[in-house]
Amino acid sequence: MLLAIHHWQRLIVGELRRTGEVIYLGTGPGIDDTSFELAATHDRLAATLGSVESEFVFETGTGRLAGIELLADDRFDPCRLIFSDETAFDGMRLPSRWRVVVGETTVGDFRVVGYRWSEAPPAGERGNP
Repeated sequence: MLLAIHHWQRLIVGELRRTGEVIYLGTGPGIDDTSFELAATHDRLAATLGSVESEFVFETGTGRLAGIELLADDRFDPCRLIFSDETAFDGMRLPSRWRVVVGETTVGDFRVVGYRWSEAPPAGERGNP
């Protein structure tokens, strides 16, 4: 989950374009679409950072981020963050509910009460954690 959030942060600041690869995959089903119809209702971006791939799923038309699917290892099910309940935070509409799903199991359901913004240092200037 933390790695998916890190990818989202890197996408927001434009870091993925400089240190990884971002590709528009086209339209497809929503992040939580379990029906057999799988309507093309969402735009999808694939982003690679190192050996980890994330797929960002946006509502077509609104551009709202519906979720992130992270595949860190082919041997395991992907981790999906499913976003809902948009709320205004500092003039921006951001998700206040984050549901974390691995395989078919919901492993977490979080309510976000606030976001904190700070400048991210450029790649290579962060040092070791």
